[in-house]
Amino acid sequence: MNRRFLFDASSIIVLAETGYLALFCDLLPSFTTTSIIITEVTQKLTPIKKIVEELTTKEKIFVQLVDDSSSSSNSLYYKLGLHEGEISLLLVSNQETDIIVIDDLIARSVAQAEGLLYTGLLGLVISLKKTGKLSQEKALDILQAITKTNFRMSVTLYNAIREELEK
Repeated sequence: MNRRFLFDASSIIVLAETGYLALFCDLLPSFTTTSIIITEVTQKLTPIKKIVEELTTKEKIFVQLVDDSSSSSNSLYYKLGLHEGEISLLLVSNQETDIIVIDDLIARSVAQAEGLLYTGLLGLVISLKKTGKLSQEKALDILQAITKTNFRMSVTLYNAIREELEK
């Protein structure tokens, strides 16, 4: 069974800023996001917009249209503090086949409560290294590049991830 990886805006932005977005698109069986997240990521004229639009045009990033008809659950999601992009991932995710790539703690808690599979960007890097899709050197390079973005991670978390990648 091929898993579909559903990406939140922050992971797409960080991967684009580090120059590794295209690599992740190639390594995963399905790099997917929602129409709401694509709009969020590409609304400003930045180098990220160009990269994301190019990968979308080449069908390296698949875009799932969001049916926003279940407004009662959306209302609850908003009350919990989720943003539109995070909500859109929850609405399109399939428990059986999808893994949501999301780092927001509240969104991860909601995904867990709904029985959805999820990982963070750093967890995905570890997984790709463990499965041999990334070399140890490349995984460590990606971790180092992520530290140069606005991705929030404590020194303790950085050291734990680095240690895991060095195994």
